[in-house]
Amino acid sequence: MLTALSMVAVAAGRRALLWSQMPLHDASLPERTVFRAAVGFGLLQFIFFALAAAGVLSPRSLQIAALLVAALCGYDIALLGRGAARAGKEFLRQRIPALGWALLLVAAAVLLCRFAYLLCPPVDYDGLFYHLTAPKRYLEQGGFVYLPALTCSNYPLGWEMLMGVCLALVDDTSAKGVHYIAGLLLLLTVYALGARLSGRKSVGAVSAALTLPFMESGMSWGYVDLAHSFYFCAATLAFLRYVRTRDSRDLFLCAVLSGLTACVKISGLCAPVLFAFLATLSLREFGTTWRSILRTMVPFLIVGFLPVAPWLLKTWVITGNPVYPMLSQLFPTPDWYPLVRADFHEFHQKFQWARFSNWNGTTRSAILLVTVTVIVAATLLTASRLKRGGGGRYAVLVLGTFLLLTVSSTGLYQRYVMYLMPLTVALTVSVVASWRREGIWMAGGIALCLCTASLLKMSGGLPEAVRTAFGVTTRREYLEKNMASLAIWDTVNGLPPSAQVLSLSDRTYYSDRFCYVATPLLQGRFRYDDYANFSRDVERDGITHVVTPAPGSSADATSRFAVARNGAAFVDRLVHTRGELLLYTESYSLYKLRPAEARK
Repeated sequence: MLTALSMVAVAAGRRALLWSQMPLHDASLPERTVFRAAVGFGLLQFIFFALAAAGVLSPRSLQIAALLVAALCGYDIALLGRGAARAGKEFLRQRIPALGWALLLVAAAVLLCRFAYLLCPPVDYDGLFYHLTAPKRYLEQGGFVYLPALTCSNYPLGWEMLMGVCLALVDDTSAKGVHYIAGLLLLLTVYALGARLSGRKSVGAVSAALTLPFMESGMSWGYVDLAHSFYFCAATLAFLRYVRTRDSRDLFLCAVLSGLTACVKISGLCAPVLFAFLATLSLREFGTTWRSILRTMVPFLIVGFLPVAPWLLKTWVITGNPVYPMLSQLFPTPDWYPLVRADFHEFHQKFQWARFSNWNGTTRSAILLVTVTVIVAATLLTASRLKRGGGGRYAVLVLGTFLLLTVSSTGLYQRYVMYLMPLTVALTVSVVASWRREGIWMAGGIALCLCTASLLKMSGGLPEAVRTAFGVTTRREYLEKNMASLAIWDTVNGLPPSAQVLSLSDRTYYSDRFCYVATPLLQGRFRYDDYANFSRDVERDGITHVVTPAPGSSADATSRFAVARNGAAFVDRLVHTRGELLLYTESYSLYKLRPAEARK
C-alpha cells in the first residue's frame, strides 16, 4: 500500500508540474523527485477531503477514487518505473569511498529496524490523540463533523487525510507508514539541499546521514512532524533555486510548497508570508522596483494561501472561525472562553518547554527575550559574512527568520523547532566542507557514530517489534504490554450506546465511540473557571462515565500541571461526589457517574 501510494503521488506530482510548465529540466533527479512527491501528496490529500466535504466518505468511495486516480496516473507511473531502474544502475556505477558505503549500510540498517517498529500497532501519544483519531471519527460519520473538545481536529489535517486513506483501505499500521514515507522524503530533500548549497553530492549524502539520527524515532509514529519539515525544506529548496535562476516559476513553486506546509500544520500558515518577505529582500538586492515587487508578491501570496484555503473554509463552515481557536476575539468561536484563551497562549509560549522547572512567567519571558536577541544577532552576523546573493546567505536568512518566529510564538519547546533541524544540518555541513578540506570527512565520521548509536538505542525493543511484525506476538499482546489503559477502552467499548464519556486521557483512538477529551489548556467545552460551570457543562453533554488519571501516575502529574488551572481538581471532585469506580489500571481509572439528583 505504501509503495503504491508513493508511486501514485510522484506520478500525480509529475503530471501536475508538467501541466503548470515548471522549469525542472535543469534540476537534479533528487530535486525533481522531491518536488513531484511534495506536489503529488499535496494533491492526494484532497481525495479524502473532497469525499468528506461531500458527505460520502466511506471505504468504498475511497477505493473507487483511489482506483480512478491510479488509472489516470498509469502512464506516468510506467515512465517513473523505467526512470527508477535507470537511476539504480547509474548509482551502482558510481565510485563511492569506504566511508560512504559504511554510512549507507548503517543508515539502511537504521531504517530497516525502524520499519519493524512501524509494523507494530500505534501507541504513540499524538497519533492516538488526534492524528489517527480525527480521520477515524470522520470515517465513522461519513464526512466532516464538529468534534467537540477535540480542538486539534479543526486545524488543517492534510497529512492526516493520507493516513485516513490507509486507515480505511488497510489498517492503522499502514496509516502510520505515511509518516515513514515523509521521513524518507525528508532525507532525500536534505540530500538535495546539501548538494544545492555546496555543489557536491558528498555533502548532500553526509547531510542526510547526519539528519537521520535526529528524526528516525518519529518515523514509526502516527505523527506529521516529519511531513511538516519535508514541506518546509522542499519550499526552501525551491526558493534557493529561484535565488540562482531568477525564474518566477521557481518562486511560485515555492509559494505552492509553502501553502502545502500550512496544510500539514497550522503553524505553517506563516510560511507563505515569510517566504514572500525573503523574496522581497532578494528582489531588492537586485535593484527591482517596489512596483514590480508588488506585482510579484501579490500573486505569490494568493498562490501560497490557495492550497490551505479549503481547510480554512472547512473550519469556518464547521465552527465559524477559519483559524479555530485562534483570533477568537474576531470570530465566533464555540467552546472557547477568555480564560482558556489566555491559558492556551501562555502555556504554548512560556510553559510547554522546561515544563516542570520552577521558573515563573517573568523568568521565562526574560529567557525568551535573550534567545530572540541571540537569534537575530547570529542570523545577521552569519548572513553578512556569506556571499551576497548566494544560496548559503539566503539559507541562513530562511533558517533565522523561521526560527525567530517559532521561538517568539511557541517558546523553546524542542519539538516545535525540530522541523528546522534538517536545514540546519545541511547548511552546517556545507559551510564546514567549504572551510576545511577534511571537513566533509569529519562530518561523515560524526554521522556514522550517531547512526550507530541510534541503531544500538533501538536494539532493546527490536526483538519484540520483529516478533510483532511477523505475527509471533499478536496485536492484542503487544497493546496489553505497551498500553496500560487498553483495558479502560475495552470497557468503554462495551458500554451502552447511550453512554457519554468524559476523558482526561487524550489518547481515545482505541475507543469505538466519540469521547469528550476534557484536557485543560487544549479545549474550552468544559470550563475550568468555576466548578458550577464545569458541572453544568457535564450535565449539558449528558456525561455518564469519566476516564481520569490514576493517582500518582505520570498522566496524573501532567494533568495537575500548574497552568492547567482546576482541571484535575474539578474532575477529582466530580468522581468523588458522584462517581462509582468501575475499573482501575496503573495509568487511568474509569468511573460511572450517578445522576446529579442521586448524589450523596
